[in-house]
Amino acid sequence: MKIIIVFFSVIILYLHIDIHAQDIEAKLSTSDSTLAFNIIDNDGKTILSAMGSGSVGIGTSNSFNLFEVKSNLFLEDQYGRGIFLNAEGYYSGPEGKAGDIFLRCGNTLLATDFVEGAKIDLYGAYGEPFGAGFGGNIDIIAGGAVDIGGDINIMAGQGEEAGDINIISGYGRSMGGGIAGTILLQTGPDGWDHNLGDIIVNSSGDINLTPEYQSESGGKVVVNGSGTYSGTWSQVADKRFAAKMKEIENASNNIIQLNGVIHSWNYSKYPDKQFPNKEQYGLIAQDVEKVVPLLVEVDKEGNKSIDYSKITVLLIEAFKEQQKKIEDLTSRINELESK
Repeated sequence: MKIIIVFFSVIILYLHIDIHAQDIEAKLSTSDSTLAFNIIDNDGKTILSAMGSGSVGIGTSNSFNLFEVKSNLFLEDQYGRGIFLNAEGYYSGPEGKAGDIFLRCGNTLLATDFVEGAKIDLYGAYGEPFGAGFGGNIDIIAGGAVDIGGDINIMAGQGEEAGDINIISGYGRSMGGGIAGTILLQTGPDGWDHNLGDIIVNSSGDINLTPEYQSESGGKVVVNGSGTYSGTWSQVADKRFAAKMKEIENASNNIIQLNGVIHSWNYSKYPDKQFPNKEQYGLIAQDVEKVVPLLVEVDKEGNKSIDYSKITVLLIEAFKEQQKKIEDLTSRINELESK
């Protein structure tokens, strides 16, 4: 039966015969993966396979997955073929809605049916061995519309131990050289005076942002634009993590040399920085660096910033120094008055 079906399939593909029918059935004798309905190309490679177990394969004839698209071709000096999922988009006026694409695994009405939730892995292809060449991209882009843009929802499975969501950009060369990939989270622009899209991160646990920081100019968490927070924001200061502590000297003298200014930002020349279009109080990093260099950070592009939170430490020590001077002067005045 299998040989006959494959034979006629090859004949149909070779002769380009058009078949017009309501129903075409190819019944297998068993309901397992030992038999399959295969469509073979001219080189004897499987193009499409439907197995008795219910598995469907494209480019493979022996898959344990319910659905698998596979290619083992290694083409030199060519671009590999992509897998394109395109939901239907039909414009039927302002009330129309584009089709959705769902990637959902291990989902039933009873989540307790599973001890371990299923996972979804999206991997971009590596370049040549040892990381050379260009790695494949992964683009997840929601659909745009006249009024309401599409959402992107990435949700890990829930359970006794919830699933993880890992978004990892590609490395450069295997030893850390080259240029690593970028992770871009971007909502739709304010193109037609509609509300801007928000990026909402909700977690019942911790949200960890950990850039690689192995040198003074290493990775940093960079936020372009203004922001607010409703909770508390603290910096790690546990004594167990500290080393080589020493006292701060001449804090008052350092504070006196700092010059506060009122300045505006050159937002038109640097639009990517999202500077506010208004004046504000501040310090200039180059001036601060001459007095207290530990307060100044320098990024990979040479741009300088100030760690304003550390100024509080100087103010505390400067206050204590001033208080000590006041107490000494008070003591001397009392001594003179007593004489």
